[in-house]
Amino acid sequence: MTCWLSIPIIVALLAVLAWIFVLLRRSEPLGVLDAVVTDGTMGLYLGWVCVATAANVAAVLVAAGFDGFGIDPNAWAGAVLLVAAAVGVALALYGQGRLAPSLSLCWGLAWVAAARLGGDLHSTPAAVTALVGVVAVLAVTAAARLRPMLAATPPTQRNAP
Repeated sequence: MTCWLSIPIIVALLAVLAWIFVLLRRSEPLGVLDAVVTDGTMGLYLGWVCVATAANVAAVLVAAGFDGFGIDPNAWAGAVLLVAAAVGVALALYGQGRLAPSLSLCWGLAWVAAARLGGDLHSTPAAVTALVGVVAVLAVTAAARLRPMLAATPPTQRNAP
């Protein structure tokens, strides 16, 4: 029996965590401890739940016998993983490179890749897509973190004596 009820529950959890992320983004932490406890905890949870939501939906669909409308399962896996990576990129941009959601989402994608390379559900295309997602999220996170520093750097003087 397929547990469809798990989908709205995890989507509701994802929505609540996303809203908390928005609220935290609108305010500055009171200090390092506040940043670690609130931003860190909620960010880690948000990044993990992004990947868990994608995995849960995929598992429920497979358990229900979804045939993918005749589309190759590797294509579906790649599409789901690209959506998860796109969410990670969006979180990195909106959060101005906050590390916790990006790192936990990348950790989840990396484990998907590891499972697809060495587990019972072997899929090299899915593993490669997950790893590309990891690289994309990390690159955008780094760029988002560096953008304010680069903008504050004074331009070099041309034709200086």
